[in-house]
Amino acid sequence: MPAGGSGDHTIRLWRVTASTSPAPIGHPVTGHHGAVYSVAFSPNGKLPASGSADQMIHLWKLTQ
Repeated sequence: MPAGGSGDHTIRLWRVTASTSPAPIGHPVTGHHGAVYSVAFSPNGKLPASGSADQMIHLWKLTQ
């Protein structure tokens, strides 16, 4: 599942298929206090991590 960080301090998860335009999954993930510059997933794809201008790295437990 692709993810992207944003200047509005959120992370958005996306559903991407070859037959449709990208669509957001659920609500934006919040918790940073600065622009989110990077998002990466663990090798098994279940644990995302994000880095932000707030100088914090967050590990997220997603319920989706």
